[in-house]
Amino acid sequence: MRLTSSKTPPDNLNGFRQHGIEFSRESSGNAVGDCPFCDKDGHFYANKETKLWDCKRCGEHGNFEDLLGAFAGNYEESISEERLRQLADDRGLPVEAFRNLGIGWSGNRYSIPVQNAKGRILDIRMYRPGGKLLSTPTSNTGLFNLRDLVSEEGRAKRVYICEGEWDAIAWRWLLRHVGESGVVVGVPGANTFKGFWVPFFEGRDVVVLYDNDGAGRAGELIVRSKLSGTAKTLRYLHWPGGLENGWDIRDHIKKNALLNNHPREAFDYVVKNLKTAPREDQEAVKRNGKTDTAGGGLGEEEEVFQPITTKALIEDYKKWLHMKNDDALKVMYGAILANKMGGDPLWLFLVAPPGGMKSELLMSLSKGEGVHALSSLTPHTLISGATWKEGQDPSLLPKLNQKMLIIKDFTTLLTLHYSVRDEIFGTLRDVYDGNTEKVFGNGIRRKYESRFGILAGVTPAIEAFNTIHAGLGERFLKFRLCGNWDQDSEEAKIMRALNNIGHEDQMRNELTKIGSRWLANLKVPAVNPELSSAMKLRIVHLAKWSARLRGVVERDRFSGTVMYKPSSEVGTRLAKQLAKLGQGIAMFLGKNIVDDEVYKLVLRVALDTVPDRVEDIIRALWDLTDGRAGATCQTVDIMIKTRLPQSTVFRCLQDMNLLKLVENCAARGSAAWTLSDKVREHINIGKIYKQKERGEK
Repeated sequence: MRLTSSKTPPDNLNGFRQHGIEFSRESSGNAVGDCPFCDKDGHFYANKETKLWDCKRCGEHGNFEDLLGAFAGNYEESISEERLRQLADDRGLPVEAFRNLGIGWSGNRYSIPVQNAKGRILDIRMYRPGGKLLSTPTSNTGLFNLRDLVSEEGRAKRVYICEGEWDAIAWRWLLRHVGESGVVVGVPGANTFKGFWVPFFEGRDVVVLYDNDGAGRAGELIVRSKLSGTAKTLRYLHWPGGLENGWDIRDHIKKNALLNNHPREAFDYVVKNLKTAPREDQEAVKRNGKTDTAGGGLGEEEEVFQPITTKALIEDYKKWLHMKNDDALKVMYGAILANKMGGDPLWLFLVAPPGGMKSELLMSLSKGEGVHALSSLTPHTLISGATWKEGQDPSLLPKLNQKMLIIKDFTTLLTLHYSVRDEIFGTLRDVYDGNTEKVFGNGIRRKYESRFGILAGVTPAIEAFNTIHAGLGERFLKFRLCGNWDQDSEEAKIMRALNNIGHEDQMRNELTKIGSRWLANLKVPAVNPELSSAMKLRIVHLAKWSARLRGVVERDRFSGTVMYKPSSEVGTRLAKQLAKLGQGIAMFLGKNIVDDEVYKLVLRVALDTVPDRVEDIIRALWDLTDGRAGATCQTVDIMIKTRLPQSTVFRCLQDMNLLKLVENCAARGSAAWTLSDKVREHINIGKIYKQKERGEK
């Protein structure tokens, strides 16, 4: 292959010229030159727009990546052992560090190939001793040593990200020399981290080894923004004070592992200085007068955060948030523990009006281990038909497996156009069971196995969607953080918010820290809390009652005519959800049995999960009749008790009659209503409402 050089103005074919191809003329949008494969003059054609090329004599052809691949192979074959030793001397590293990386010699420069996930050459980085490492013009940006990262063997190893190829080569050599496991990749610069690289780090332990300078510190923040919620863990090298600006991994290895001949100490030195936050964050912590307790070793049993007791956790929340009781924390953390038990997931809405504290609670979990936080969802967030560079799938769903999805504002979804909203709801229903498949119009087929929990914040506007989507199979439980008429609590919350003015950032940082601290030390007991036979029976009747109350009567929107004979869902899923939540709450409270204290919270969730106006009417009927069989009351009595309009009450009672929740006794010439025997049975055995003693008013 003939290699020459030619100085020409930069253009779309300058990458061809850098590797020695000379063009002498143009023909129909193509530059024409000498073929590097057969050496035939004037038979090599390269399209100036697409960079597709072919030789009219030898028939070789391809795209720009094909050409780079051919050059990289030729360069690797051309490098001698002497050239490799000269490079090692120039870089101050052992010659063994440069083997098996495809490094070559072009005739006047060293070449380092950069591949994509499929092994195709994206870029050839060129280096002349004394100069800088330069990319091939118009080539794509790649991640050095990606082939090891995606290999079958490499998938189980810790990942080290270095700033540049030389640091990556140096650290790769040190790991092998001291017998430590790990995959080392190099970014072309601290400020570069492409979005389509993110999936390669999913579920991995990642260590960032950037230079001791401003660019390195800024680069750490970029890595965190890209990999937080995707990587299993993230740690960063904090260079101790006294080192010169720009000091890097290769400098450290040259001095300590080679010059001083202490390779193990050089490795341990880096491990000792790993932290769980980027250097910019640590500087902020120091300015606030706090110390970093996160530590940083590489031991498999390393404790990143100190454990926190349930009592201390609750007290820390109450320091910043007004909470009449700690029920919300018990339910929220109980839901997380329930999702750690395996099996079908548990999805829970935290329901509160704007300003009702739900966002602060949810975002305190946002940076915790095993959590993926989103502000909202779009139709293609979970499953996307698009394909990024490197053939990567941008879908969120495969990244969520065995994690907790936090959605800060689910209410936003409710305001979308009904077709978009229903598409999202349909996707959620489909992915609930853990297996989903979707084919897009562009021929892309997605198939996943992914089970994950959801905690989402939503306003009471969600109630408007009960009748629309309950008939399709509701997957969410609900927990109300506060009632609509809790004015004393409302005033206390407002006063606490006023007291927090100017301290909001500190509040959110502290809440996030305690949430992360609890999640980092989360341990699920080997044996799930016990469900006694009596408790199981309670939950069975509670689930049957809840399922019946969530039944839907489909009516024509204009005439009000009943469209078909209504029915309710079977309470199987609800029973499992309520039982798992009870076991999760029991774990959070340190109990080995689901007792009455836990059941009260499970009952509250069940009450909040059914449509509120339906539950209000059932409760009113129970109170007005003292729960007695055959006792009746009038529609107007229920209207007064519930404060609902008479037309609303009457329509609801008609629907509930069709669902066999109530019966119309038609007493005294007007409608009189009583609870059905089955509903009273569920209420009594499930201990859903308080039963009055004889003579009690």
